[in-house]
Amino acid sequence: MNSYEADSNQLLNELQALDFALVELTLYLGSHPYDENAIKQHNELAEKRHATRNVLENHNRESSTSEDSDSSGWRWSLTPWPWHV
Repeated sequence: MNSYEADSNQLLNELQALDFALVELTLYLGSHPYDENAIKQHNELAEKRHATRNVLENHNRESSTSEDSDSSGWRWSLTPWPWHV
């Protein structure tokens, strides 16, 4: 596993953990809508999730543009399409 894959996996794991926490807080807030601490925590995690997703998207975009283009064209077109597998 190269460092790009390790970074992507770490970001994906963090995104999944944030998604889980947000779902749980959303469920909790459904029955405790006035819990200010839970609302604050939900908003903080939502901001962190948004930032993490942006970092992951930028990371993937930078990697794909540097790895996919070469002198022979775009490599993504050379891989088997789902209906060829």
